[in-house]
Amino acid sequence: MERATHSISDGDFNIQLANDFVNRKDDMGELARSFSVMAKKINLLVERQRQLIQDISHELRTPITRIKLMLNSNSSSHSIDRVEQEINSMQALLEDTLMLSWLNNEDTQLVKESVDLVLLIDAICEDASFEFSRDDIVITAPEVCLIHESNHRAIGQALENIIRNAMKYTLPGTLINIDCQLDSLSPEPNVVIHIADCGDGVEEKHLEELFEPFFRVNLARDNVDRDNVTGGYGLGLALSKRQIEAVGGSIYVKKNEPKGLLFVIALPVGIYTLNS
Repeated sequence: MERATHSISDGDFNIQLANDFVNRKDDMGELARSFSVMAKKINLLVERQRQLIQDISHELRTPITRIKLMLNSNSSSHSIDRVEQEINSMQALLEDTLMLSWLNNEDTQLVKESVDLVLLIDAICEDASFEFSRDDIVITAPEVCLIHESNHRAIGQALENIIRNAMKYTLPGTLINIDCQLDSLSPEPNVVIHIADCGDGVEEKHLEELFEPFFRVNLARDNVDRDNVTGGYGLGLALSKRQIEAVGGSIYVKKNEPKGLLFVIALPVGIYTLNS
């Protein structure tokens, strides 16, 4: 136990205590088991931070290289605009990364408040329609759908990421369906939100990876030209998942029929108010 404690103080969190010590039935055994759980959690957090730093470094190389090339070329208004775009892109990357790192902290505490999901979804779709100019979004929902002890910003950002992705990867003229309903069959009251698009979708084997930080399916979605709108850094869905989990919800994705993706989000309701 003493050697293990020294190892942690030296920065080595990948340690294992002897089985005969961990399996003891007394207070020392309980202490050893708690110590092992603590060491594993610390090691996981450290590895996540290391991976995050490596990913950020990799993602920043390309825009930095482009900025250097543009600055070394003959300056023009177009080049200056591109430099500004690259800087804004890097700023967004850093902000999203900081948010993701904070959400990965197990002690994340969000301000608890009531959220009307219907008003929130309507506002997100209205704001996004100015950018994507769509009028083919079908929303099926009650007039009011309140959930309590949740967080407006976390849910709003999560839903906005998913809805904007649906708009981005679905051709104009094809439907995007958003359904928001109370799940009366759940043991505890939940509101379930379905967001279905008719885009190109992704292969089955990549579905779970969509929620991994910096993961992009270049051959499926990011290579689709929608008026020169390109893929981001692959943080949006990772953030959405962490934000939904931070308010006690869950999310998964599956293939939509006949094509596209279907995101299913379940949010705890608490004392709910649902008016049809």
